[in-house]
Amino acid sequence: MKESNDKISFIRQLFGDNRAEWSTEAFNDIFVPPSYLSKLQSVRPSLLIGGRGTGKTTALQSLNYHETYSRLLASGFSFSDQQYLGILIRMNKNRVHAFKGSSTSEQGWDKAFAHYFNLLAAKEMAKMAIWLESQVEIELPSADINSISRDLGLGACESLTDLGVLIKSGISELQLHVNNPHKDTDIRFSMPESPLRVFVEALQENDMLGNRIIFCCIDEYENLLDDQQAIINTYIKHAERPLSYKVGVRRNGLRNPQTKDIDDPIKTPDDYGEIEIADEGFELFATEVANKRLSYATQNDIDIRYPISKFLEDIPLPQEAIKLGAEKISQQIISTLENTESEALSFVKSKEAYEIYFLKYWEEKSGKQLSDLAMDWMMNEETWSTRLGNHGYASLFWITKGKKGVRIRKYYSGLQTILALSGENIRYFLELIDLAISHEL
Repeated sequence: MKESNDKISFIRQLFGDNRAEWSTEAFNDIFVPPSYLSKLQSVRPSLLIGGRGTGKTTALQSLNYHETYSRLLASGFSFSDQQYLGILIRMNKNRVHAFKGSSTSEQGWDKAFAHYFNLLAAKEMAKMAIWLESQVEIELPSADINSISRDLGLGACESLTDLGVLIKSGISELQLHVNNPHKDTDIRFSMPESPLRVFVEALQENDMLGNRIIFCCIDEYENLLDDQQAIINTYIKHAERPLSYKVGVRRNGLRNPQTKDIDDPIKTPDDYGEIEIADEGFELFATEVANKRLSYATQNDIDIRYPISKFLEDIPLPQEAIKLGAEKISQQIISTLENTESEALSFVKSKEAYEIYFLKYWEEKSGKQLSDLAMDWMMNEETWSTRLGNHGYASLFWITKGKKGVRIRKYYSGLQTILALSGENIRYFLELIDLAISHEL
């Protein structure tokens, strides 16, 4: 029983754990590259646009340097084949909205936020640089590390590990300063983007990057205040190799296209490429996502139907009609025809129950006599076959109409139904599968 429960838990987690923000040890095992990934991997900045649950975070996370490296190894490649190194920063609404209020001038809040973003990005770059040193077997000189630290306003520093500690401390001090703006502090704000530029140039000048690009991925961009969007827009507009920006944003989340120079807004295609997830073929992508997860289950010795078209079994119209009660209606029709001594009785008896019930449905719809309709069916089989094809779906709702205690009016099953109900939202798609599993259990 325990083994069975473990397998059930595994399957539930496979489809229930459907947010990229939720940690998963199997990210690369179940990751399916979206059709637009090649566009996102281009050198120029990109805005990835989509509603909640459409896969923006997962796509941006897939650009992470460690995730990319793991996929390359799994495909038989090596670090030398890695063309970019991505870091991911999420714009937490609670924190970024703290950078406002009458206690400080607008210019003061702008400086504080730019410094905050610099610290967040530098923190992730420091982690990446430590990993990068082990790959290229080159250490970033302490003089360069010290320059990065001083540009961040953090003081002297000689190692990447110590830099990470200083940055973490600097973020905490800044957050306390923002929450207590009247307290005296000795925080010095870094210049917008400057420390990031110093960081990537140090990596490049010490031959640690080769021809690789560094992607600074920014998720939940819509959480930024308008002035904060203008600051990040300035970063994007003036991005230069080897640094590029990839931004995940909800539709209409780019509320302010201005930069800090109000006469120089960002625009596509001059400053960034625009990727609209809704235009990128959801059905094929969602199917591949589900199949990848089922395949992962089979690799872990889970006996499960595969692919997803078999796992989400469709119910053909004839079978569904029977499940809803077509046989009982068919028997009533035959009894009625026997009582009227209809000439079409033998013909009707030769048909299947899922066809016979349709006579009763058409009787109510047309107002004609059941015996006359049976004769017409016998004389015009092709016409009735077409009629059943055109009205069969609607007739399923009629089968249980008016019957007390009958709660199921129609079965909704199969891959196409789940795809339609999901509304091109990958998170909803996976959640619906999880709910279907739960209902079955």
